[in-house]
Amino acid sequence: MASLFTNRYVRVKSQNWSNTLMESTGIETNHLIPLFVYGTLRSGGSNHWRMAKASFISSAITHGSLYCIDWYPGLVIDQLSSIVYGELYYCDELLLEKLDDFEGDIEYERQKRSVKTPDGKEIEAFIWIYKKPIDTFTKITSGDWLLHLNRK
Repeated sequence: MASLFTNRYVRVKSQNWSNTLMESTGIETNHLIPLFVYGTLRSGGSNHWRMAKASFISSAITHGSLYCIDWYPGLVIDQLSSIVYGELYYCDELLLEKLDDFEGDIEYERQKRSVKTPDGKEIEAFIWIYKKPIDTFTKITSGDWLLHLNRK
């Protein structure tokens, strides 16, 4: 699975994220929530500033199909699932609520899904899944929103 992560992604040096985060920040992870972001909230994305109070854990992947909705993407879970690239963070409940407000409940639904880090570790993390019809949108075949933007 590590071959899916190209040199665009940073490897986590420790297998144990909780200990690494605790040692580097003093934050206890048992009160933090794992969150996978794949679009504008990613590092380099137009809304990454909203993640300022979250702790970056690792690059990660999940299964789904990514579509260009407008200036932002939408991840859909369907039969045509492929790899979607993103980042894994820990955040607190207050930040998660603020991000829920930002994402809204008209287009997105927050769900727990499995994500995988470059070292093969799987974790259940919250992800915003696009819930409206995708018939008129273009599929992002690379599965990478930032790569898609750079190719425009």
